Amino acid sequence: MDLYEEIVGFYLNVFEGCFLLPQAPVKLGENGKPLDLDASGVKWEAYPDFIAIDFRKPRIQIVEVTKIRDKKRVKQRIEEKLDASYVANIDHWVRTVLPESVRDLMITRRFFLRSEVIPEPIDARAEFSSLQTVFNAVRDRMP
Repeated sequence: MDLYEEIVGFYLNVFEGCFLLPQAPVKLGENGKPLDLDASGVKWEAYPDFIAIDFRKPRIQIVEVTKIRDKKRVKQRIEEKLDASYVANIDHWVRTVLPESVRDLMITRRFFLRSEVIPEPIDARAEFSSLQTVFNAVRDRMP
């Protein structure tokens, strides 16, 4: 986990009251069956920066953090993370592995990006937040 991810994790936890699963190993085997960490037979895997359970706005956020400055690369990364099969696999894992008490919460996607690379028009499939906004919020609360 890099510094940007650490700060976003702190922000999500302290400022937004989220419970965080950092870099959750989402692993699926045959027929989409979720696998244990050390299981063999992995057919698909991903490691979202955070799976954030937001208790204030009851939802589960699949969070990605990137410090990339190149708009084309950012757009490519967003498209990869919003690809229908990627979304379906992550959602299936969340609905199968997380505790039953949170499985029915709405699942959303959230990207923390540099302000200058936030896509316009905004893609309705996800929420976009500025890293600068996060850094300023943390700075302003520090003693």
